[in-house]
Amino acid sequence: MEKHEIEREEKTGEKLGYKELGLKAGIELHVQLDTKEKLFCSCSTGMEAVEIARIKRKLHPVASELGEIDVAAQHEYLKDKTYVYSIARNETCLVECDEEPIHELNREALELAMKIALLFNCKLPDEIHVMRKIVIDGSNTSGFQRTCVVGLNGELDYKGEKIEIASVMLEEDAAAIIEKRGNEVYYKLSRLGIPLVEVATGLLRGFTPKEIEEIAFRIGLVCKSVKKVKRGLGSIRQDLNVSIANGARVEIKGVQRLSMIAKVIENEVKRQLALIELAKRLKSQGARVELKEMKINNEERSVILLRNFCDALEEKLFQNWRVVDELKHIAKLFNGDFEVIKKQGYLRGLDIGDNDVALLVKGNEKVASILFEHCSRLLTGPSEETRAALEDCTTRYMRPLPGAARLYPETDIPPLPLSKREIRRIKKSLPKRLDLLYDELKVRLGESTARELVTSPLLEVFLKARKLKVDERLLANVLTSVIKALRREGVEVEKIKASDYLELFSMLKRGEIAKEAIPTLLKEVASSEISPREAARKLNLLAITQRELRELVKKLLKEKESELKKLPREIAFKALMGLVMREVRGRIDGAKVARVVREEIERSMAN
Repeated sequence: MEKHEIEREEKTGEKLGYKELGLKAGIELHVQLDTKEKLFCSCSTGMEAVEIARIKRKLHPVASELGEIDVAAQHEYLKDKTYVYSIARNETCLVECDEEPIHELNREALELAMKIALLFNCKLPDEIHVMRKIVIDGSNTSGFQRTCVVGLNGELDYKGEKIEIASVMLEEDAAAIIEKRGNEVYYKLSRLGIPLVEVATGLLRGFTPKEIEEIAFRIGLVCKSVKKVKRGLGSIRQDLNVSIANGARVEIKGVQRLSMIAKVIENEVKRQLALIELAKRLKSQGARVELKEMKINNEERSVILLRNFCDALEEKLFQNWRVVDELKHIAKLFNGDFEVIKKQGYLRGLDIGDNDVALLVKGNEKVASILFEHCSRLLTGPSEETRAALEDCTTRYMRPLPGAARLYPETDIPPLPLSKREIRRIKKSLPKRLDLLYDELKVRLGESTARELVTSPLLEVFLKARKLKVDERLLANVLTSVIKALRREGVEVEKIKASDYLELFSMLKRGEIAKEAIPTLLKEVASSEISPREAARKLNLLAITQRELRELVKKLLKEKESELKKLPREIAFKALMGLVMREVRGRIDGAKVARVVREEIERSMAN
């Protein structure tokens, strides 16, 4: 696809031909389990405690059992960061501080992970083997993350196709980054060790970015079927692997929200297309890259010469992110920088042609070497790497792709056998899959409402309340739209208990309250922390009977009879309707009021 076609798509919204571009993707979805204790110790998973101490560490890579050092780990080590860890009471112990061996594997977490694997029809192993995966970006004090295979070779139905679920893993979550200050990175250890299930798909071909996002949504629903998963931003995170024809596999880490997936993929496709086009142009221009050392003001400095690059550094990769911005970002990762020089004679002894660009590197030799490598890659197109997802759905370079050398067995705990009897027991207790419930609700409630409902913390309330035979559409509307409206008003809807909703819907079913009263009653329940029945009494919102309604209508009609008879019938009806509703609003259904008012108006006018 040519450059002008990409620009047209950005301006007009025309869809890129993703199948023709050879888009391939893979999803790794991570779900925090809501267990009482962490994966390898008895610390709380609440993440609510305050800091009581800090520790400071430096990390370095070690060779695997094969004697190899992982390239991604070596890359992180070259950044020369110092890591500061925040310790919280009851949420951090010597295990998180890497001062004592891990304890035995959390069996509650393992059973939940096994249920998720079985919901995907995965094959379970005979034994659980915990492995160490080298990670020295500071997210784990030990310099590695512990992980284990729980299921392999599963599947998920999507639009009649079988999506391969390559693996289901149980692993410890990483420490949460707080801030970066100079050469120091600050982490919170409360999150480190929380049980995390990772579901990885096989290769997804022939799908659009939006369809890949939908597949991730359905995977998340299956995981949430076990109920004991944490909620809130960061509790579910997605990593993506994306490539196109003539491009390269790129791992994108930390897509925080499901709704970002399609846009992140679209931006990565545009970035790779831009790099492919740039490499073609540079090749046609005879571009080359040279690294020189020279003295400037009696100081040895590195200079990277970009021969025949013309304006290549100004090429946009996506939005306002240019090639030069990417290179600046990479230099900063290693505490370096550079100055762009285009003028002949600016540096004595350096020959810069009209189509050349020079980068005067600020930093040590490693910065110059890494920048030289990345500049050289511009001549060949996209390269395999790991990138971080940002809130605006663009990405930033992190490190090279890791290799197999970073994985080796955990030596502090033995393998854990899985008996056939235990697997049979777990199979008998499998919950209904939420993706199937979603399909069922879409038919009756519409896609938007069904999607909102199955992802709501009030889903269980809905499932219990519909057993009361209350109208499903009304239930769904209250638990989604009404609650959102109250939250926008500042009502603390989190104070409303599940039992309050069920009592409210029971009162509605018995005719004790009108549906119009529900928002007012929920607001009172949240603010006063009383039961719905107490709120109805307090606000005088207990329903009135048909008999009481008719008596009230007759009374008001008699009081206003002379005035109403002077009015046309329809205007008289509206006037009386307003008077009655002023008295009974929220205590009886408006349609019932209208029917009785019309009957009494007709009777009065006939006499």
